[in-house]
Amino acid sequence: GPNITLSQSINASTATLSISGGAGGGGGQAARSFFAICESAFLASDHAWTDAAVSKKPVFVPFWYDGDSLNPNTIEFYLTRIGGTSLLLTHEVGLYTFVDSTQISLLASATQAISLTTSAQFSGLRAVQFTEFSSVTLTQGMYVWAYVLSPSNNSTAVGNMAMWGVTMANPAGYIFSGTNSTGVTATQSHHYPYNGMYSATSDVLPSSVHRTQISGGNPTQRVLPYVAMKQAS
Repeated sequence: GPNITLSQSINASTATLSISGGAGGGGGQAARSFFAICESAFLASDHAWTDAAVSKKPVFVPFWYDGDSLNPNTIEFYLTRIGGTSLLLTHEVGLYTFVDSTQISLLASATQAISLTTSAQFSGLRAVQFTEFSSVTLTQGMYVWAYVLSPSNNSTAVGNMAMWGVTMANPAGYIFSGTNSTGVTATQSHHYPYNGMYSATSDVLPSSVHRTQISGGNPTQRVLPYVAMKQAS
């Protein structure tokens, strides 16, 4: 920003305050360089992709981006291998925008294929990076981050991975407003709107998703991963 000079005259004397130009905060950095989704949720492995539970089922995590425009050239999150000797899969990351209160639309996505047969190459906790989002510009507002993992033969033998973050607790039911009004947990009981897992299997992220297509009735369907988006250089 421009230099600012404030002057005030009192009884023929002048006091001057000068402020050097800059964008403020962080030594005048012009734009935000990173943004973390659920940055306090880096606690423990939240869930694994298994053939029976969540394999080939996209995960959706809504977030509010608050700040200057951001080109998330790198989207990074954490996976860990639970077991096995090979890793044969494709996985995809995407960002969704809101069409209205009932539907989201895919803004951009990127897919990677992994074919590793040496366990040392993927043992331990790994930071997974997708670097295909430099053409995307996020401005202040609501978005949905999404991820899907698709093992080559839909089995834990080649895709037994766990994402790091936190799994939301699974409530036994609800105590509603009113007198003695309770109910069991339903598949559409979302603590956060649009947070959950796609109700059907899919090898890819859907181009559009209605809120009724996102299940949220148990902890494997409501996850809060640790995700960082970094500004393109």
